[in-house]
Amino acid sequence: MFKSLSFLLPTGFVIKIFEKKNIFIFNKNNNFGGIIKILLTNNKNLFNDIKSREKYKYLIFFQDILNCGIYKNTNDKNVKNYKLINSAKFNNKLINLKQLKNGVIIKKIFYKKNYFKFFYKKFIYSRYNSYFKKKIKFKFYNLNKSIICSLKQTVVRGHGLIVIKKKILRESLDNCWYDKYNLNFNRYKIDRHVNDTCIILPTGVNVLGHFIFESLIRLYYVRNYKNIKIIINENISNSLIDLILNYKIRRNQILIKPLKENWKIKNLIFPSLGYLEISKPESNFLSIIKKNKAIKYQKYYEKIYISRRDSSNSRNLINEIEIEDFLRSIGYKIILASKLSISDKISFLSNAKIIITPLGSGIQNVYFCKRIKAKILLIGTERYFHQKYFLELSYLKKINLYFICAKELSSFDYDYGYLHSSFYLDLKAFKQSLIKLKDY
Repeated sequence: MFKSLSFLLPTGFVIKIFEKKNIFIFNKNNNFGGIIKILLTNNKNLFNDIKSREKYKYLIFFQDILNCGIYKNTNDKNVKNYKLINSAKFNNKLINLKQLKNGVIIKKIFYKKNYFKFFYKKFIYSRYNSYFKKKIKFKFYNLNKSIICSLKQTVVRGHGLIVIKKKILRESLDNCWYDKYNLNFNRYKIDRHVNDTCIILPTGVNVLGHFIFESLIRLYYVRNYKNIKIIINENISNSLIDLILNYKIRRNQILIKPLKENWKIKNLIFPSLGYLEISKPESNFLSIIKKNKAIKYQKYYEKIYISRRDSSNSRNLINEIEIEDFLRSIGYKIILASKLSISDKISFLSNAKIIITPLGSGIQNVYFCKRIKAKILLIGTERYFHQKYFLELSYLKKINLYFICAKELSSFDYDYGYLHSSFYLDLKAFKQSLIKLKDY
């Protein structure tokens, strides 16, 4: 059965298509008609590779969030076998921090190495032998310079798109990732004036991992501002608001912005940071939690499993109940991190000797701990494990990181491709990994 989709393109018009895998049917009210193949991509290598794209009739190429070209296959044998039939360029409406001559004050520039070195041990399993193999690798940062600046008289739109003198601040484009293409870039009105010094926390989902990397680390750059206002969007959960309060932020400092409103800010502190990247000072800041809440659980456990049963409908360990039943039988404490206070999570993780969990936000709670003594075994797919935000744990927190690769059950997502596929872990292989974990 075909699924109906609508795309609002940066070109300013909507295409309606029906989709099954990569086969698309345009709506009947246009001149195309019939069943054709169309490719939507922002992959430049794929766009330039004629052999890979020759089977598609049309190609929609997103250079970035504001620049889009629609191409038609001419069936020509020469190199340029796609003809541009429509495009939109918004470069004349963009401005970057370097181009701003007035209204910006650079507070500080932070530099970090452009790469980090990480260690982990991967479980190798066969009928005849099984062991953990040590891996030493390098990972490069997308951006090794963080610019902290003060912007005057700016307009904040959506989740955090910044407009200065009717031009969009290029460095703020990552902030509006959650808005997709729901913003009208040309027309808007000011709904509220805020005559304070503010900072935006732009995360659009109630997922701890995203909130840490996209929002929480920004508080590091305003830790000395006593009366700064924290702007969050209306969809942020109470549990994440409570997390903010643990960093010496008062509730009356938090401003909740409706997504459809446009706010004009007198003075905006804007950190231009690498997307989903974290530095050593930011990591150290996350572990400075205000300890004013009583610890509910006084008993500690040496062996802990952080479950994902209360998480989203993607990246699931499909036989997690089977894995939990086995771990429970050998003395593991099964916890749901979302049900615990931040103080309890710190106590559990800091005192454990072995922590096991599927890849997800649960393990990101390690950032709140000053020191982790445990061996940490992550379960998941190869492609998701090599995302930067898991590997940084080994480097930043100096933890003993172990990995067991599960079988990927490939499923496609329009935002993440196959990255968020669920997975299955063979129980026999898992049992062997726990035996070997004691020897390493």
